Amino acid sequence: MNNLKKILQMVIDYYTEVLAQEMSDFPLPDLAVVAEHADPVQLGRLLQLVLGCAVRCERKQEYIQIIMTLEESVQHVVMTAIQELMSKEVATPFAELSGDLEQQLRKALEELTQLLAEKEALAQRCQELDIQKAGGLRARFCPVPLGGPPRWSDGQPDPRQTALLCCRSSVARRPVAVLQEERNSLLAENDVLTDRTHQLDAFDDPRTPSGKKHGQLQLQLEAVEEENFRWASDRPSSAKSERAGGRQGRLPDPL
Repeated sequence: MNNLKKILQMVIDYYTEVLAQEMSDFPLPDLAVVAEHADPVQLGRLLQLVLGCAVRCERKQEYIQIIMTLEESVQHVVMTAIQELMSKEVATPFAELSGDLEQQLRKALEELTQLLAEKEALAQRCQELDIQKAGGLRARFCPVPLGGPPRWSDGQPDPRQTALLCCRSSVARRPVAVLQEERNSLLAENDVLTDRTHQLDAFDDPRTPSGKKHGQLQLQLEAVEEENFRWASDRPSSAKSERAGGRQGRLPDPL
């Protein structure tokens, strides 16, 4: 508990003394809840403050590069946390300079999130088609047992199994041409599934259109993030210079 208090106080002092910013609008973490229950919400607030210091300290380039090497989903969570933290900071006369950068970063994050959602939806659809194809093959070509339909314990036929067996029997009695047509339909469905699987694989291939778009968005996101971090780290020194100039201007003239 004492160590957590020291860490939080050091982080707050860094924001106040080095970055010249107040975190009055950002809810500070409840260290008691963190120490006793490891509450993820309170622990996340503490990590947000630490991340804000990391991307603005002297070793910020090193930490930014580490963030860039994370998985896309983790990288998105980290960048969102940093953006939320920056939005809670007290505005300074230089805050307007970050408007365009923040807008570009927000747009890049939205596009990256949309691409990840499309990739996940495509993978899920391919899985559904695979399951449907396997189920259709089992239902159409599973042989009818010689002993007849299963029965209940009282000797009565199981209506569900009877219906299923009747369906399979009707398939067996169909003409060869009909079965061939259904086979062709299954093959066409399999081709669609294969094409979509190739699309999913091509998402990470920089030689494909979707892969090129993904790579361009990733490069754009990295450039905007680095520029945003660079601006955020330079802002405190400019603010200090302006305040120092203001104090010097208020000094009385010597007699």
